[in-house]
Amino acid sequence: MSIFGKWPHRDKNFINFGESVWIFGAGKFGRSVANVILAQGIKVNGFIQTSPTSSHLLGFPIITWNDLSKSDRRAPLIIGIFNRDSPLDKLVTIAKNSGFERIILPWDISEQFGSNLGWNYWLAGSNFLRSYSKDLNWLYERLQDDVSRNCLERVVNFRLGLDLNYASFRHKSKQYFNELTIPKLKGKKLDFLDGGAFNGDTLEQLFKITKIHQAWLFEPDMQNFKNMVAKLNRDKLPGYCLPLGLSNCNENIKFLGGTGEGAHIDRNGNDHITTVSIDDFLSGQKVDLVKLDIEGSEIRALKGAIKTISNFKPILALSCYHLPTDLWTLPRLIDKICKGYNFYLLQHYNNSFDLVLYGIPSE
Repeated sequence: MSIFGKWPHRDKNFINFGESVWIFGAGKFGRSVANVILAQGIKVNGFIQTSPTSSHLLGFPIITWNDLSKSDRRAPLIIGIFNRDSPLDKLVTIAKNSGFERIILPWDISEQFGSNLGWNYWLAGSNFLRSYSKDLNWLYERLQDDVSRNCLERVVNFRLGLDLNYASFRHKSKQYFNELTIPKLKGKKLDFLDGGAFNGDTLEQLFKITKIHQAWLFEPDMQNFKNMVAKLNRDKLPGYCLPLGLSNCNENIKFLGGTGEGAHIDRNGNDHITTVSIDDFLSGQKVDLVKLDIEGSEIRALKGAIKTISNFKPILALSCYHLPTDLWTLPRLIDKICKGYNFYLLQHYNNSFDLVLYGIPSE
């Protein structure tokens, strides 16, 4: 069945050279957008925030909606907020209620200015996704239930700008530990490997649900690691805390730390971390459940876990929103490593962030 490849036409909302625009949002994405469009000869009138904490950014004023004049509202407005906490459909409603008619969303900014914006998780222009319709159709056929297939269809349409309401959608299932994973664990004492353990919150959730034999928690960001160690000690949680990243080899690489959950491998990073492969670390030890949320390094971590996955067929819970290609590259790689997996998709937060691919062994 082919459902991807014949999308309806949508007019691109691009900014013209010499236009003057407002930017809704003064965070990291808003600043990045401002720098990119200024370099292209597009003027910035200023930034709009509902509750400003400062008066200027990059030399431009930060104002509230009430400070705008009628003529201000006739200019284009760029949505400069792109995260999991602020659903884009709600942001568009705020902008429309404030009198703006021409509202430019992140996917059109990405399509117009491309790689100049840098890495922004799944964000890519619509032409990018359209070029991978065969891979999307392959995944649609591999997904095991209607919930997952509907999820994929809506995620893709949302990222193409065709289903804005999906921005606020979340499945009711709990992230990682839900009706897909818990029944498979059968109440046994399990061995758990957590890549991107952050502050230990995932282990804390698992500990409330089932018995744990061993838990290995990988977190290379030093502040996150310290917080995790403190949590495990305070709450008497079982687990080995490891200040390491996961990859397909053991190496020392540059890392952008100090950004909380968003810490990630980055060639322009401010720090260095050591990475290990899962196969080398476990050295033949069994694992029942592997969770990976490592900011775009999931593919490398899976390549470093070929023996572990082939030999033990652990349940896999993988973040698949860090790169636009994650939707199909992650399940294709798992299929290549081991044919015995069924795939499911669940959406756990706004704007198609925290989208998780579940690989459940069929045996």
